[in-house]
Amino acid sequence: MKHPETWWGQGCAGLVLFLAIVSAGAQTVPTASTYAQSASGQFTVTAPQQTYSPSPYSGTNTTIIRLEPAMVAMSAERIRQSVWRELGVTDQWQHKVFISLHVVTPRTGDRISISVDRAPSGWSYRVTLPDQISKERYLRAMTQLILLE
Repeated sequence: MKHPETWWGQGCAGLVLFLAIVSAGAQTVPTASTYAQSASGQFTVTAPQQTYSPSPYSGTNTTIIRLEPAMVAMSAERIRQSVWRELGVTDQWQHKVFISLHVVTPRTGDRISISVDRAPSGWSYRVTLPDQISKERYLRAMTQLILLE
C-alpha cells in the first residue's frame, strides 16, 4: 500500500495537470462574437461576446464611451458623410473596412491600430479599437481611417 502522503501528492499533481490541460484548451476555442454591418455595407464591426463589467474608466469621466458593433457601424457612416461633406467629396466609397473591438485589459491596453491590405478586388482596411475609449480618440481614429480610404 502506498504511503498516504505519496498518494496525495500524486493526486494533486494529476489534478493540476488536468486543470492546466482543460484551461489551455479553453484558451484556443474561439469565442462567440457580436457583429454589425453599416447601412452601405462598407463597415463591418465585430466584438467578442461578453458580459459587460463596469468600465475601468467609470465614475465621473463622461468623455469615455463604450463601443458596441451597431453603434460603431452607424457612427462610422455618419463620420464618413461628415468628412466627405467638409471635403466636397461626392464619390461613392471604394473599399471595405473591417473594425474589430477588443476588451480593454491590462494585457491589451487601449491600443488602436489601422492597417491597409491589398486584396484582389482593391484595398481593405482593418481597424482595431478598444471597447472603451474617449470620444476624442474615437473620432480622431475614425477620421484618420476615412481620410486613408
